[in-house]
Amino acid sequence: MTTDRALKSKVKLKKTTARSPRAKSAKLGAQLVKDDEVTTLNADTSPTASKSRASGKSKQDIVLNLLKTGASLDQLAKATGWQKHSIRGLISGTIKKKLKLAVTSEKNADGQRIYRLADA
Repeated sequence: MTTDRALKSKVKLKKTTARSPRAKSAKLGAQLVKDDEVTTLNADTSPTASKSRASGKSKQDIVLNLLKTGASLDQLAKATGWQKHSIRGLISGTIKKKLKLAVTSEKNADGQRIYRLADA
């Protein structure tokens, strides 16, 4: 019986000394602050994000402006830095359903699909 008690006390000891996820994140957050410079884990450091914010336009505005004249999915992806499925989601969800704008798509001579805002 004494061995069972000893084993249980070791297990209890391990449980009480284990760090919680909250304690680990607090320690990690403290390590990220150096020389009055705050660094966050979720900071978007992609070059396309800084370009769009520096010009004062959101990426959705960039897509809308390109759709006025017509643009392929590759052109929209290059301008925003987004993946193609995200652009398709923006077109169908936000532009068509929420903004109630008509978007047409047609294939050009090269076989690429061109998306364009329809004339209202």
